[in-house]
Parts: sequence; structure tokens; C-alpha cells
Amino acid sequence: MEAMMSKKKRGTPRTGKTTKQRRREARSDGSRRTTAGAAEISGVPSGQPVPVFPIISDHAGLTALSHTLRAERLGQISQASALHVLAAIQSRLDVATTTDWSESRVERAMLAEAGTEWAAQLATKVGVTHRLVPPRSMTQLIREAFEACSEVDGSGVRDIEIVDVLELVMSITSEHAGEQNPLDMLANPDPAEYRAQIAAIEAYTSDETVVAVRQHALNDMANLLSNEPVKIELIKASTYDLWFQPWPDRVTDPRIGSNPAEAFELANKVPLLDVMLVGQIVSERIVAGQFEFDRADLVRSGATEVAVEFVFNNMAYKPTQFKRRLRDDRAQGSVTNQRYVFTERPFLRRGRETVFALRYQWIVDRFFGAQLYWQTFFSFGPVAPRSLSETFSQAMNYAFERRAGDILEKIASYSSKISRLVSETEMQAEWSGAGRTPSVCDFMLVAGRACIILDATNHHLSAGLAQGLADLSTYNEDMDSAFVSTKFKQIVSTAKLARERLSFGIEDNPVFYPYVVVPDNGISSITSVQLDWRTRAAPFEELRGSIRPPVPLRMSDLAIFEGLGELYSTHTRDIADLLGGWTNQPTPVPVSLREFLDIVSLPAPIPQRMLRDNDALNRLIWQRRDELRARQSSDQIDDE
Repeated sequence: MEAMMSKKKRGTPRTGKTTKQRRREARSDGSRRTTAGAAEISGVPSGQPVPVFPIISDHAGLTALSHTLRAERLGQISQASALHVLAAIQSRLDVATTTDWSESRVERAMLAEAGTEWAAQLATKVGVTHRLVPPRSMTQLIREAFEACSEVDGSGVRDIEIVDVLELVMSITSEHAGEQNPLDMLANPDPAEYRAQIAAIEAYTSDETVVAVRQHALNDMANLLSNEPVKIELIKASTYDLWFQPWPDRVTDPRIGSNPAEAFELANKVPLLDVMLVGQIVSERIVAGQFEFDRADLVRSGATEVAVEFVFNNMAYKPTQFKRRLRDDRAQGSVTNQRYVFTERPFLRRGRETVFALRYQWIVDRFFGAQLYWQTFFSFGPVAPRSLSETFSQAMNYAFERRAGDILEKIASYSSKISRLVSETEMQAEWSGAGRTPSVCDFMLVAGRACIILDATNHHLSAGLAQGLADLSTYNEDMDSAFVSTKFKQIVSTAKLARERLSFGIEDNPVFYPYVVVPDNGISSITSVQLDWRTRAAPFEELRGSIRPPVPLRMSDLAIFEGLGELYSTHTRDIADLLGGWTNQPTPVPVSLREFLDIVSLPAPIPQRMLRDNDALNRLIWQRRDELRARQSSDQIDDE
């Protein structure tokens, strides 16, 4: 296994990144996936997805507005008008991106409404080679609208127009591009400067290459998390599977209830389903075009007063509170990928009785996604040994591990080549001796000589890493402590014992495919991260030739393998081949799972189990609404 990249594998023009990295980054801006010719999983990819890049001001023949000039423009615009238009645009794009991939139609409609000559020129690019409105550019524009727009309508203050939105978004996108490389702010950079960058990259020493790869990984993760779309059906399915199932047997502390949903209620003094009912009402109405919500109307729609009060107090900020938090954000550093203030507080509070939804995706995540964990964790109080917050966190780690095991059981059941799923307990029982319990991974899939080793770690990225605020030393410390010094060593220990003992039906001369399963807001399998992990692969040297490079695997990607397993169950292909084939491709640089599926012309199917889980959570939410309505009717009769 190579610990370093050769100079032939180093970056390419303009950003110092490979073509695949640039394509993947562009797609993380929410672009449509496209595919080329089919290729066998075990062979060299025969096609490449078409690159889709964000549109910058120079593409329209405009000069990008600086932050100062953007603030001057926004100062002439009504804040209420700006926020309503921006929320509507981004929410339409969110829904389009996660339903029928029609975001290109939404963007072309915006250009048609603008009606300018440059808009007509850009329309030929949108959805073909370029993306008009990257989500993180819109997030920053919403931020700047809070900071600079007029809060009082009056003389000299006007409503925002679509031309304003497009010029401001393109300016912000240009700024983001220029932060990585000034040439990326130009539609047609000087070829001489282009060649000079290539020469500089090719002159990197090995140490400089490693530093560059790791810096790209740090930047790319924040970029991905800022732009990645969230599909409500998948989030609900994951939440049902995690929050509404009993705690694993290892969780015995009665202080956190019988499952995570009960823990939420104990921590927040409101039933989780009551809060989700508010989220259901709000998310459905946003899709229909409503963004302002009155307290009394939410109650009339079936929500409880306690749940609505919880939403107003914990998910909304007044304008002054937003401004204070936004000032704090700028004091921390670049706001390019800062979004936590909005994911924590996706509503603007207008008086005591009304809230305004800022973005569909933030609403979905706040009510049904990863924010539920943090809401519960912090509500349990300060972290200390045996504290409720620490107990809850450890219990969620066990639940995360069990969920990974449940998906792996499904995957194994769909494969004719995978003979067994082996658990950590089984491996320890088989390989213990002389009073010593070996360090092994959580799971191993056995398929003849192929051994797919997986360890599940519920390791979330810190706020600094996830928002692009942390420096390289912080990133290195996180990678080393969370993965290299722990998970990598467990993988090596497991592989060595499996090779020595040949237990569980493992055949001679086994080959190992290691994965580390992480949460969806954890580290990703993007190209730069995989390259970085290869530079940290020293623990695997003693297994050179029999082990593939380790790869992080987010839980949602593990679910894609489950969906593909279902698809393959009636096909000549086998899911075991894909689990090995992804990390064994003879390509110059590794690619993420979704990009690999594009290359080999395969879908990313949703498992039937997740569709059933989504339906199950919807039924629970609406049953809760019916129960509450029945109770209200009974109370009214009693009062009479």
C-alpha cells in the first residue's frame, strides 16, 4: 500500500486538485449526478460523470461584488422582503434536489425571470455544465441579509428583486472560489498562470504533498456538509430506526428511559412525537409555499401548546439574537461554511406569536435529524462522570453500533458469497486465550478469502471541523485520536488474528477490506479524505499485499449498500463484489461511493426497510395528532 502519492497523482490546474476532486466538489454543491457508459464493478471504469461547476460572476461578464459592496446593496433592501424571497428560493431548491432532481428547472426559471442578457447566456450552462445557486452561497446571503438589510420599511428601502439575488449569489460564489485559488474567480484564466500552478504543484516534496492533501480534506469536508442535500424520507427512516427502538441490552441506566425518544422527553419535558408533529405540519406547509407560522394556527392544526412553546423557545431567534450570534460567527473566522446558528435556530421569531421558517432543509434536520441528539445531550446538563448527558451519549454510541449491525445483517442476507456476519463478541470468544481478550473490530463479513472488516464509531466532527474553522493541527489531532491510534489498530489486530486462525469459514490467504462506519455528520469518503487516510496508513504496513486502504463509510452510505444488496438479490451480481470493488479500483485516485456508482452506472437505491421505517414514523406522528385531538374533544365535553 502506498503511504504517499507519486507526483503523477498530484493535483491539476487551477485549484491544485485532481479532476475527480473538482468534479466531486462541484457535485457537493447539489448538482445533478450524470453517468457515462456502464462498467463492470471489478473492471476499470469506462466512463466519467460530466463535471458540474458553480457559476461565478465572471461567467455572466459581471464584476463580483465585495462584501462591502454587497452590504451597501442590501442596505437599500427590506429585510422582510429579502428573507422571504431567499427562503422561498432555497426551499424550492431543497425540495427539487431531494425529490426529482429538478433544481436546474428552478434555476433556469430564476434566470428567465431576471430577463437580462447575461441571464439568457447563463441559461445554456445551468444543469449541463454549471450550477447557479450553491446552497452555501445562499446560506451566506441569508446571513448577510440579517446583517445588512433594512429592518424598517421606508423611504429609499425597496423589495429585493431576482436580479439582486443572482448578482449577490454569484458574487459570494466567486468569493468562495477565490478563497482556494484566485484563478477560480475567472471564467477563462490566463493559460500561463494555469501552467505555473501545475508546475508549482508538481514541484511539491512528499511532505508538502501530504500537507496539501490534508488541507484539502479539511476544506472539502466543510464544503460537503455545507452543501449536502437532506432527503426528509431518509432522515425520518433513520430517526425511527434509532430513536424509537429499545436501547441495546448494554444500556441499563433507567434515568434515560427505555429508548432515545423517552430520553428526549426526560431531558426536554416534552414528548418527542409532539415536537415532530409540529415539524410535520411546518415542513408540509413549506413545500406548499408557506413560511410564516402563527402559534394559534399550529395549535389548531393539532400541535400542543407545550410543543409549540418548545419550538418558539429552542428553535427560533429574534432579530437581535440572530445579529449577536452572527457577529460572534464573524469573530471566530471565515463564515464560508458557518451555518450552525441556522441549523440550531431555523426560525426567525417575529413578535411573541409568529415565527418565519428560513429554509426547508434546516427545518427538516432540526425536527427529525442529527439536531435531536444535541438538543437532548445539552438539555441533560453538564458533562461529568456518570452524568445524564454522558450516560445518554454512551447509550447512543451503543445504539449506533447496533444499527450498523442490523444493516450488515440485511446485506449478508442478500449475498450468496457472504457466508457469515461475525460480531465483536464472537471474535473475542473465538480468539481469547491466556486470560487476554483481544482487541477486535465490531463486525466482519466473511466471503471466502474476502474479509470485510468494519468498526462502528459514533464520532461526530467538531463544530470547528464541520464549519471549516479548525486549523490543520486540530484536524490531524482528530484523525489520529479518533481513527489512527484506535480504529486502525483494531483493524490490524482483527486482520492478523483472522489470518492466523482462519476461523469462521475464512479461506487461506485472506484479503481484507476495512471500513470505519461513522454518522452522516462525521467524516466522509470523499477523495481528499481517502487520500489522507492513505498517508496515515503506517499501521497497515505489516499486512501489505493482503489489506486494502481503510475507508470511512457514513451510515447513509452503508444503507446504500443495503439497497444495492436488495437490487442484486435478483441479479447475477453480488453485493460482496461491490463492497470489495469500490476500494479496489485501479484508478489514479480513490473516489467516494456515490461517485463510484456514477462511474459504473449504478443507482443509489433506498432500501425497502427504510421506506417502511419512514411510513412507520409518519403513522406514529399522525396517530399522536389524532390522540391529541380526541383528548381535546373529550376535555371540551367535560367542560360543558
